[in-house]
Amino acid sequence: MHTDGHRWLRLLPLRPARVSVRSMIRRTAACMVLLVAFTACSGGPSGGDDGVGEAPDAAEDVAPDDSGEVDDEDGGEADGASDGESITDDATTTDEGVDAPAPLRVLFIGNSYTYQNDLPGRVELLAASDAAGPVIDAESIAIGGARLMDHLATATTVAAIHDGGWDFVVLQGQSVEPVADPAGFAYGAAGLATEIAAAGVEALFFETWARRAGDALYAESWSGGTPAAMQAGLRQGYQDAADAAGGRMVPVGDAWERTLADHPSIVLFDADGSHPSAAGTYLAACVFYSVLTGRRLTAIGGAPAGLSEPDAAALRAVAEGAVFP
Repeated sequence: MHTDGHRWLRLLPLRPARVSVRSMIRRTAACMVLLVAFTACSGGPSGGDDGVGEAPDAAEDVAPDDSGEVDDEDGGEADGASDGESITDDATTTDEGVDAPAPLRVLFIGNSYTYQNDLPGRVELLAASDAAGPVIDAESIAIGGARLMDHLATATTVAAIHDGGWDFVVLQGQSVEPVADPAGFAYGAAGLATEIAAAGVEALFFETWARRAGDALYAESWSGGTPAAMQAGLRQGYQDAADAAGGRMVPVGDAWERTLADHPSIVLFDADGSHPSAAGTYLAACVFYSVLTGRRLTAIGGAPAGLSEPDAAALRAVAEGAVFP
């Protein structure tokens, strides 16, 4: 499981031995870095105009301090998993010798909105703080700027969906993809959802948030011109994708919008007005924890350092309201 640290994954070459899911994820991250870099240079998958005017290209979803590397914070390989390692869903044994339930296994597929502040790791920390809740084991394939169609085109991502023994697979598109390129978003979402369904897993669609008010993108016609209009477009895009796939939308963007209205003193955005602050990631993690487990948030902790308890409690209440309206 995650602890506090990032689990960005350096990829290893193929070997004849059986390749584990964690190894596949490490290889996928490297492939996606190359794919996104190629797309950014060529102007799209076919090297031409993608039909969305001045929509930002994929590279704009890279966190401000993202170097393009996929290493952990210590600069070494992420979690020490070898290519021959196997991952099972077997129940664990408690100190009393009683089999505990197997953890919920979740694969996040996305980009820097997922990996900034380690959203999967924060979800694990919330689960660990809830004594009555399940253990959550979360992994991620998250590359800065990646669109859903980029992930769909990466064979190791598709293999990881099928071979991981997941309970849920989460899909998160490029930050404005559902409004700037709705057809491309729908194509990538439907293709990945087909793979997820074939693997017998539930698809969850990570509704992201609108850019901060005043962002230059609001000059673009496809943005709607305001945060409210952009959020409505993101909500519709993710809900339509979830409905088409028979999955569920995770209403992080709705919780974000409500927090900005009701608790404007809580800073959800990083300095760039796009990526999440630590508080923004905590809010997203709270929404995910309730969706994944069906549990209320009154008994959880797991807040990041620097977030006051009153603010953490306010974020938990907003998250609950978004999931259990």
